[in-house]
Amino acid sequence: MSAIGYDGKRKPSSLLTSAMRGSDGVNRSPHSQESESIVVKYVEDALTVRGGGSLSAEYSRLVTEISEGENVDRTLSALCRLSSLIMSDTHEALLSSVMKLNIATLNKDTGMHLRNLFVSLCTANAKFISLALGSLVKSMLPTQRMTEQGMRVEAADQEGYMRTVDTIVALLRNFPTSTEALLNIVEDAFPHRRYAAEVQITFLTNVIRLAEALPHMKEGLFLIICNKLVEIDVEIKLELLPDFQHDGEEDEEEQGEEEELDEESNALPFGELDLDEHEAAAAAERVAQQQRQAQQTSTSRVDTYGKKPTATAEEIHNIHAMANKMDALMCVMFTYLDELRKRGGKAMEETFEYFLVAFLKKVLPTHRSKYTQYLLFLSCSFHPAFPERLLAILYSGLFDHKNHEVYRISCSAYIASFVARALYLPIQMSFTAVELLSAWANEYMDKYESTVRYPDAEKHCVFYSNCQSLFYVLCYRLRELMDMEEFIQYLPALRMERLLRSRFNPLKLMLPTIARELVKQLKEFEICNVDSIVEENKSIILPKKTEWGGKNELDSFFPFDPYLLKNSLPFITPLYRNWGHHGEEDFLPLGDGDEDNEDERDSQSNSLVHSMRSTSSYGFASDGGSIPIGASYEHSQGSHEGLESMAFSPEVQSQYLQGMSFVKAANKSGGRRASVLGKSRPSERKESPAPEGSSSPAEGPFSLFC
Repeated sequence: MSAIGYDGKRKPSSLLTSAMRGSDGVNRSPHSQESESIVVKYVEDALTVRGGGSLSAEYSRLVTEISEGENVDRTLSALCRLSSLIMSDTHEALLSSVMKLNIATLNKDTGMHLRNLFVSLCTANAKFISLALGSLVKSMLPTQRMTEQGMRVEAADQEGYMRTVDTIVALLRNFPTSTEALLNIVEDAFPHRRYAAEVQITFLTNVIRLAEALPHMKEGLFLIICNKLVEIDVEIKLELLPDFQHDGEEDEEEQGEEEELDEESNALPFGELDLDEHEAAAAAERVAQQQRQAQQTSTSRVDTYGKKPTATAEEIHNIHAMANKMDALMCVMFTYLDELRKRGGKAMEETFEYFLVAFLKKVLPTHRSKYTQYLLFLSCSFHPAFPERLLAILYSGLFDHKNHEVYRISCSAYIASFVARALYLPIQMSFTAVELLSAWANEYMDKYESTVRYPDAEKHCVFYSNCQSLFYVLCYRLRELMDMEEFIQYLPALRMERLLRSRFNPLKLMLPTIARELVKQLKEFEICNVDSIVEENKSIILPKKTEWGGKNELDSFFPFDPYLLKNSLPFITPLYRNWGHHGEEDFLPLGDGDEDNEDERDSQSNSLVHSMRSTSSYGFASDGGSIPIGASYEHSQGSHEGLESMAFSPEVQSQYLQGMSFVKAANKSGGRRASVLGKSRPSERKESPAPEGSSSPAEGPFSLFC
């Protein structure tokens, strides 16, 4: 029996058999000590001849044997002992064959021989470290094979992946300076968002295993994970799906109707993000038919009246595919966080910090990320100090005029959505948010109202976004706040009627649902009656363009809008505040009561997630159940023991301390108006003069509270 060598010539198929056959033609036992020495000598001769520039039949046979990957234990062991003879330039074919071996799919003994060879090679020549790490990281991916039924994904067993991670750890222990190289390799090897969900799940799980084995690399690995999740997240373009409506969008004839602030009523049903292959194909066909009908009268995806575009059949299919992948990956991440919650202690604290850094660098700057931020939402429920730290950093980002206006608006949106939606937050944090947001808005109004000719959503974009955030929080938390004596005393400093009747006219640019609900509650609690403003605004027509030429409309975004991924939803539901009016209990408006058909609707990837969660195949979790609502939070309520000394990275620590100065000053203000504006001012363009009457801002950091 023979095989084709890498040089194209026909070679004997077994290196071990050739080595065991002596010059006298007698075969020796492959398990004897003598045979082992013979294999080493055989491999040494092959390497030496090739190192001298010649190509021998023995070397060709050696490369072929390793490429086939069977019965190579003795060969790998011999190479390990002779690693100093292997050169990157002359033994390129041999190195390529070794690096192509998948350590995760090899049997235990062969895998250990390969592990030892990697360590020995890199010790003998540090140039091989990148090659070895690249091979090992690729082994963290499942094998994909094309069959008659399509592409088939075959994952290795848990032991194989743990062996892969263990080998990487062994290399990093000997070469600690290769940390950055490993991060780059992991980032490059991360499956593209178009890859199958099973591939994504397997690699993500192994990256988490790697992070657990290399704690000093957690921050970098979590940054990569969040970045890859965001790439999938932004592909879920809900606005392109039929009948989906953004919060606050409504037909003109409905604008006068009384309605509750109920985002869920406008949101896409959970089932729409959980279609199986046949349902998705049917939905895509319906869209295609609608488009064919529409093309008879128009060839444009956007109609004459500026209505939203409709999705193509391919787009709607891709949206559902991305949503199912995102759902599966969020299940993996939530399961990991749940395990950390159970462990508690330093591991939980450090992981929260790393996720916070990843949030600030990857998620916060991303426009309209929908689900990735829920990793932080869940993490904040584990201890009362965590949301305090998040909000402090967001306050710092919002109130610092040196930050870009887009960043400040994003901070404002996250503050409002988090305070309104996080069921585990104490009401005092809502009170603090109202104090800070209203103080900034009032001081801004006092400084710049005289320069306002009409509501300008671009020139005063931070102000209007701040107002909408304030109103959003009040819509959700005002009923609870009115039960606080401290808040009742603060109402005069809120100056709500003065703000609403100012020349800024914030209600005119707010989302209609928020504006109506706010006006209704202010009237109900006898804080103020501004029905006349609502009526007047109906007859006011604003310029379509701002003073600087942009669209005169507020870009509204609330990052913790209802979570629509069905399989990972149980992790969020106990911690999430849905809209319930007049003290009603929170409810799940969509998807409730449909549990009987859940298994039928689960896609293959989601079924895999449930299977992995129940069998502990992640290697870091054993319980797939939902997190008890605020369990960790309530258990440690009022106690920050062990967290006061928790150190952030310098850049995050400075933002945190700056934000905490606002919070502490607000808590001591005793109902007095607090100054957080300092040197903040309307958004400015270099080519545009400052508004008349505005003071010239001094240099230096903005002031704290009076």
